[in-house]
Amino acid sequence: MGGMVGTSPVAVSVEGLQFEWPGASGRLLDIPRWELRGGTRVLVLGPSGSGKSTLLSLLAGVRISAQGRVAVMGADWAGLPSGRRDAWRADHVGYVFQQFNLLPYLSALDNVTLPCRFSRSRRQRAGDPARAGAELLAALGLPEGLWSQRADQLSVGQQQRVAAARALIGKPGLVIADEPTSALDDDTRDQYMQVLLEACETAGAALVFVSHDRRLRHHFDRVCHLDHGRWLEETA
Repeated sequence: MGGMVGTSPVAVSVEGLQFEWPGASGRLLDIPRWELRGGTRVLVLGPSGSGKSTLLSLLAGVRISAQGRVAVMGADWAGLPSGRRDAWRADHVGYVFQQFNLLPYLSALDNVTLPCRFSRSRRQRAGDPARAGAELLAALGLPEGLWSQRADQLSVGQQQRVAAARALIGKPGLVIADEPTSALDDDTRDQYMQVLLEACETAGAALVFVSHDRRLRHHFDRVCHLDHGRWLEETA
C-alpha cells in the first residue's frame, strides 16, 4: 500500500491545530503536527462526539480554526478568501458525506458528474465526465438501469455508492470519507472499499476515512484515534 508515498506531494499539512467550541470545557482538537502525502490511507477512529466530523470540516476548509494551520495541496485554508476556498475545495477535495448530500432531483449519474460542472480541473482530469462517472458507478456495483434514476428513488446503500463515485470523479488530491460504509452489508462494504482504495491509488490521492468499524483497519497505512481532545496515531 502507498508504495510511492515517499515521493508524492504533500496533500495535507496540519500545524498547531487547536479547536474548541465556545463555552466548552476543553479543547475538542489538539493536533501539534500531522502530514499526509498523496497515496496515504488514514483511518480515524473515535467515539461519538470526539471531534471526528469537526476535524473533517477543518481539513476540507468548510470550517476555519482561529489557532493553527491547515493546508491542502499547498494552500492554507485560512489564507484564502471565501470564494477562493470554495474553488480550491472543488478542484482538490472529494467528500463522501455521512448523509450523502445528493441532489434528490438529479439522476445518479448527474450527481456523480456534478463536481465537473463546478471545477474545470476536475472536468479535465475526468476526460469525459459521463463516461468516467459511468465507470465509477459500474465499479461500485450500481446496476446500469439505476444510473438514470432520481437520487431520491434509490436505496440508502445505492445512494452511498453514488456519493462515493461523486467524490472520486476527476481524481481529487484529497478524498474525505465520513462513515461511508455504515449502510452497507459485508459483501458490498468489501467491494466498496476495494473500489475506493483503488481509485485513490490511481489518482495518487490521500484518503482520510472516519469510521467506527475497527474491522476496516487492515485497509489503511495509518490509524489515528480521537478521544476527548487527545490525538494519538499508531502504525496500522
